[in-house]
Amino acid sequence: MRKLILVFFVLLSSNLLISQSQAIKNLEYWQTNFNRAGQIYLDIYELSITGENDSLIYLKSIEALNCIKLGIAQCEEAKLNNRNLIEDANFMITRSCLQGAWFNQIEETNSVFTDSLARSFIKKCFILRPTVTEIPYYELNYKPENVVEFEQLFFDQVFLSFLHSVEDGDKETALEMGKSYIDDMYYVYGDFFPANIFTEPELHFEQSRIFKILRNIIPLTENKSDKINFSTLLVEYLANFYFDQKMLDNEFSLIQDEKNLIVELENDVVKNIHHSTESKQLYLRLADSFFLLDEPKKGIDYYSLAVLNETSDKYELKHFIELTKSIADTTNSEVLSNLIKNKINEAALLYKDKYNVMDDDTELKFLYETFLYAGNLEKAEAVQNKILEIEAEKLEVERVRNRREQYGFRIGFAPLKLLYLNKYSQFSVMGDIKISGFEQGFRYCQYNGFTDKYRFGAWMYVPDGEKSTNTYSGYEISYWVTLGDLTFEEMEQKLCLEARVGIYNFETLNANIVNRELDYIQFYDNEVNPVGHRYDLSLVYRVTVFASEIFFIETNFGMGLGYRYLTSEFSNDTFIIDDVRYSDSRWPMVTAPIRFGFRAGIRFL
Repeated sequence: MRKLILVFFVLLSSNLLISQSQAIKNLEYWQTNFNRAGQIYLDIYELSITGENDSLIYLKSIEALNCIKLGIAQCEEAKLNNRNLIEDANFMITRSCLQGAWFNQIEETNSVFTDSLARSFIKKCFILRPTVTEIPYYELNYKPENVVEFEQLFFDQVFLSFLHSVEDGDKETALEMGKSYIDDMYYVYGDFFPANIFTEPELHFEQSRIFKILRNIIPLTENKSDKINFSTLLVEYLANFYFDQKMLDNEFSLIQDEKNLIVELENDVVKNIHHSTESKQLYLRLADSFFLLDEPKKGIDYYSLAVLNETSDKYELKHFIELTKSIADTTNSEVLSNLIKNKINEAALLYKDKYNVMDDDTELKFLYETFLYAGNLEKAEAVQNKILEIEAEKLEVERVRNRREQYGFRIGFAPLKLLYLNKYSQFSVMGDIKISGFEQGFRYCQYNGFTDKYRFGAWMYVPDGEKSTNTYSGYEISYWVTLGDLTFEEMEQKLCLEARVGIYNFETLNANIVNRELDYIQFYDNEVNPVGHRYDLSLVYRVTVFASEIFFIETNFGMGLGYRYLTSEFSNDTFIIDDVRYSDSRWPMVTAPIRFGFRAGIRFL
């Protein structure tokens, strides 16, 4: 039994390998037939140009059709033999069907590649590939050279479907296929695709396709917005066609029918433009088209309709001014030059009134030059006066800045300490003075019965019933010099070296006094008046923001080294005050103070 099962699986695996190998051969056979049909197409096309050898064309058509049918059959067999190649086989079938449909476009082959056969080929394409991505490019084992070629094959089937729909009078399908093709062009080549199909040689084949589609779907389109979009697109097409030919032959001119068509399309767009939400873009497209058609007056008119209104931004207005100036500078027509200058003046007025640029000297210089160019001397003079006013203000600001770099004086206060004087029991004032560029400052802080839970080591103790806070009166005096200064328009940053001295008269207490040498209490419950002394040297980073010419606020952060010690009626060398606040663990001590500060004040110079 085991042997039978083993033999079964061996035979099954062998058959699978044989089927997979056969599927690959099927696709190789398809490639041979596809290439042969392609060569026949070229042969027939050349024969059709001569208008001779109809019998030879017929025979070659029969051979080509057999190659196409055989290739499709090979792909269908490959799908049965290897499911992993289904997408490849389907893609190859669509390519063969497209070949058959293209043969139908050669009139001399219609006796073999009939219209009904071509329609069946196209129908088969849309069954297998109803959208451009239905067959995933990156999952194919046998890919075209690039994605563009892969997508173009789908566009081909859309175009062929459009042609047959027009021939059949199928308005709905023709409109759907035509719009789909145009949308695909926008998607792949962007908003400027009408220009691309003339400037890029590999896209020249699109020229006849786009023209055929637009000429047929414009009459079929009932939606006004779509219709004027297609009409504008056809004007763009003809304009780019004219410009492209003009570059090759300076004597080239459109025929009268083409000129009449442009006028008809233009009138239709202008008449119905209110039906579109993209009127601005439509006017811009018309403007570009008439510039290409060597009709600058119309180009200027449509450009003005697009830009000279409340919806335009600064960039659009400035671009309008610069572009139209270049046209005015190169035209030989005085009438056109005057028209452009009037439009430029209108754009400059809109630019000035809509965007508050009267405080920007760069913008003002642009406006001055523009008004001067447009001949509006009154506005040019007004703008020039504003420029002179700003320059005078800048000179004054620069004079004040230069003076402040050499001299200055300011006073500041700690605002919370000032507002809540009774609560905080302290008063702080600071001052800065600068003479000949050398800046120094001071700070004085007065304490009046202030209770502090954090200084002198109090922050190290967890409350446990034993008092560790300090209540004191006294003062601190600081003096600093500025080491470095980085000043902006309304903010300055400074690095300072600060020295600080503090004297703190702690509240009177009754405590036992211990003799250090004998280690016994020499005085019980004795009155003591401790005094703290503190000396620090810190680097301080200060940031000052000026809320106005007078008022400022300042934050500062400092780090440094210090030393503190304690004095009282009893010498610290001989006696110990038996109280945690004045113990040896706190006094004397080398410290590393870290401070944050906030001040507000007035600048006098």
